[in-house]
Amino acid sequence: MQRLITCLAISCALATAGCDKGGPKGSGDVSQGELSLLKLVPGGNVALFGGNYIKMQHFMSSTMGKAITAQMKDEKAEAWMACFTQVKDLKIGGGLMVEGSKITMRIAFAGLKLGDVADCAKKAGFATTLDPDNKFVSIDITSAGMTMTQNYLQLPSGELYSRMTLEFGMPPRFSSGARPELESDVAGGKPTAADDSKLLALAAKVDRSKTFWFAGSGANTPISSKLGELYGAFDLDSGLSCDLTVELLEPGTADKIADAIKEMKKSADKMPADLKDVIEGIDFSRDGNQVRFRVKLSEKQLTTLMSFGGMAGMGRKHRAD
Repeated sequence: MQRLITCLAISCALATAGCDKGGPKGSGDVSQGELSLLKLVPGGNVALFGGNYIKMQHFMSSTMGKAITAQMKDEKAEAWMACFTQVKDLKIGGGLMVEGSKITMRIAFAGLKLGDVADCAKKAGFATTLDPDNKFVSIDITSAGMTMTQNYLQLPSGELYSRMTLEFGMPPRFSSGARPELESDVAGGKPTAADDSKLLALAAKVDRSKTFWFAGSGANTPISSKLGELYGAFDLDSGLSCDLTVELLEPGTADKIADAIKEMKKSADKMPADLKDVIEGIDFSRDGNQVRFRVKLSEKQLTTLMSFGGMAGMGRKHRAD
């Protein structure tokens, strides 16, 4: 599921199209229900995130969602993600932590049982190891010729907890916390994500009714001189929409982006007809070093972008051959 979150976030960031012209719609202070999940996640994060997967379930069951998974040409990965569309009222809360060249995503799940995860892994044909006490499961997720182990711990409250670490290098390395590490993460008496007050204040600016929301800062990261606040949300409802606000600290960066958007719109008439509306519909605003992108793509527009992406991929493959 972590990979699905990442793929959708990247798709939202890369796709730019027309969107709702209304102003920001922050949800206000984080609710007690949202805090209850964040309390299960260790503190000291550079970003917080959360969401409700009902809309994602509907999207992945739609014609468009099925087309996306089918493009993976990986029956196991397709079965793995499709299985989670059967889970009702799945909610998440989590945080991102940065340590040197490592980025760790730590996440709590409500509405998801350990048995559900194990069953989905078995349906996908992934190697699965369930501890005798039925409180911890380890899954070897194989996709695109790579195998990644993902571990889940069932908490006394019934929620699940997991974490994934990416260590940059050549090649990059992925790892998931072993049971003792996960148990240490959630042990009492330590600060939690619900104590990350600056990030919670930032999350208040976000419309958290959307499928997935996030609020973070570049402070205390290797890119602290370039990136300030970063927050927004994306939604899956008859397509894909996204509202992203970024504070760019490096002098001239916001100017370059604004100029690039203007040039792109000027060249819209030179683009293929199916992409003209996408380019002309880009909604971009700026307040000093803070820029905002608002995006909304219909299923038809998503299909068009996917088809062009597929053509570009074939071209690269042909040249490589």
